Amino acid sequence: MNKTDMLLEYLKRHSTEGFISAKTLAELLGVTDRTIRHYIKVINNEQPNVIESSRAGYRLRDKTTKVVKRLENTNHIDNRRFYILRRLIKSSDRGLDLFDLADTLYISDATVRADIAYLNHLVTKYGLQIVQQNNRYVLIGDEKTLRKLMIDLIGFSKQTKVSFEEEVQKLLKGVSLQELMKICKKSFEKYHVHPNTYFFKNFILHLAIAIERVTDHEQLGQSSFQINNRNTISFKIVNDILNQLSEIYHAQFSQSDIDELALLFNGQIKNDDISMEYYANNKVTQAFEHAIQAIEEVYMLDFGDDDFKVRLFVHVQNLYHRLRQNKYTRNLSVLNIRIKYPIIFDIAVYFASVLSSDLNVEMNDDEIAFIALHIGTFLNRQHEKKS
Repeated sequence: MNKTDMLLEYLKRHSTEGFISAKTLAELLGVTDRTIRHYIKVINNEQPNVIESSRAGYRLRDKTTKVVKRLENTNHIDNRRFYILRRLIKSSDRGLDLFDLADTLYISDATVRADIAYLNHLVTKYGLQIVQQNNRYVLIGDEKTLRKLMIDLIGFSKQTKVSFEEEVQKLLKGVSLQELMKICKKSFEKYHVHPNTYFFKNFILHLAIAIERVTDHEQLGQSSFQINNRNTISFKIVNDILNQLSEIYHAQFSQSDIDELALLFNGQIKNDDISMEYYANNKVTQAFEHAIQAIEEVYMLDFGDDDFKVRLFVHVQNLYHRLRQNKYTRNLSVLNIRIKYPIIFDIAVYFASVLSSDLNVEMNDDEIAFIALHIGTFLNRQHEKKS
């Protein structure tokens, strides 16, 4: 998908919120304001007046099927098609109504039919079939085959093979990712800790999120966790790393950031191997387990890896406390993550929806993007292990 289509996709999803400035769009796409104006001109030449402009910025004049058709010609399973497929799998007993789908997705029934035709061609290769019964579509096939289809789409799609380092670097802005990794490796070696690749990538991701919070002044003053002993190896490593970053980049990290980063070492350092049940908030724990179970059932994948669950739980508990205090993280690469990793982002959206309902909080797309990075890092690891 080129950047013109990415621009259309973003406007399609956010135009109901009002005009979006050229500066905002330029930052999202990594181009200049002038380039955005050029993209708008190209699109309006192809589809006259489809994008409305004002001093405040740009928005779609309406959600026409013309805009959707520009996107649907891309030869891959995008967000919308994967959403339809996921709904078909979940509703395999009763199927999906054509017109309900069109209303939900703000597209025409003709576009839904085109998407179904594409998906039927895809699933036929697995011995599955999408059958139309009046105005309803039903996916026919056994669970084992459906599971194989889902694993292939997630584990072997081109999107999941792309490195997440590019997205992490965008979070860091002026901080060099390579320099950050070098500092962390030296601190690990200093304390004779040799983490595996998955832990290291996950730690770097959390560190990037912490730096993002410092930049946006969205830190928590009080920790989300009850910590009785901060003299462990994990705290020494984290403090060593953050002290170096403070000297180089003049970033002051809160105790909450330090605690969260230190708890990620759970299970990695034998001396610090403390059960997360000791730190867990019961309400968050129950919501987290419910959300994990939900994505396992819907996406037919195993998310029971202990390392993955511990690190994601630490993130979720801290996220819950931040949301209760109206501390939101803003991630300028959310558009790239949504478009480049549509299946991973879909899983993150579903996971977040269960958490939001159980915990009575609202999560914006930026927070969901961070969850998507967690899930994407884990799925990449699973794919590498299988390879």
